[in-house]
Amino acid sequence: MALQALSEQAGAHTIVDSSLSGRLSQSLGSLGTLSISQDTVSVTIDTGVMRWAFEQWDLPHADVFESYSGRDCYGIAFDSGWFVQAGLGDVTHCPMRLPGGKVVSLWCAELPQDVFEKVAADGLQLTRTCQSLMADCLSAAESGARRDVDGVLMLPAVDVRFAHGWLQPSFVHVDCGLPLQVSQRFCFAICEQGARCMVETFAEITGAPGSLPEVVDKFFGAAGPVVMWFSEDALTIGAAQAGQVVPFAIYAVTAEGFADPDHDFDLHHMRFGPRFFQRHASPPESLLSSAGPGGTRSDPGRTSDR
Repeated sequence: MALQALSEQAGAHTIVDSSLSGRLSQSLGSLGTLSISQDTVSVTIDTGVMRWAFEQWDLPHADVFESYSGRDCYGIAFDSGWFVQAGLGDVTHCPMRLPGGKVVSLWCAELPQDVFEKVAADGLQLTRTCQSLMADCLSAAESGARRDVDGVLMLPAVDVRFAHGWLQPSFVHVDCGLPLQVSQRFCFAICEQGARCMVETFAEITGAPGSLPEVVDKFFGAAGPVVMWFSEDALTIGAAQAGQVVPFAIYAVTAEGFADPDHDFDLHHMRFGPRFFQRHASPPESLLSSAGPGGTRSDPGRTSDR
């Protein structure tokens, strides 16, 4: 959204990687606020406080679980649930309700450490991984291959703020002859009360140089790091279209980013930290940490700047 607006402002043509040019949730995309000046554009999306879209008796409660690092962490405990054993890792999704009443889906995937390290450092690869996980999950659910949890389904509670940026990102080309600076800021918090997500994308044209045993419990984050993101209501997507859905606000979180058991969540007063600017050499592809109109982020291991 920000990159398209900037190209129109500068009279240039924008070419975005195919992973980022698919279908973005209308419910989430419509929350964007666009700000335009002569050579800069920013888009800020704030979901507001989302609540769990379950009946009262199915709402989660706070609990404590041991993460894969051995540390006790704040957990979001559901008394039942389900997950799918996809090719890359275990994945599930839960319904959440935007303040206006629309239902969206929170996705959570637990990945092996080696897979996480491979995909988390590259925003494009992370986006493609989430698209693949959504497609695998919905396909398995449609075929009846999902695994019911008859004990506890646990998600890690998270409260993180961070910023990243780069020059001349590889996932987009603006044909105007001048370098492109892109930065993103994120706030994300999720607990048993609900969740809130804020993403700002800031783009600027600059003059700078250029079959397993039966499962009783499933604790996401107990066996490996997790990836969380949002989409439109998963029940409306379908497996065939999942690969064309652009994940919104991807968060790749290691155990260091899981909230402490006594963490005090305040979903109503979230604030961005300062923007990140890369004014010199473009970072290598392996260091790209966020991409896309929906806002994605990844961090191979440091997500606890709260």
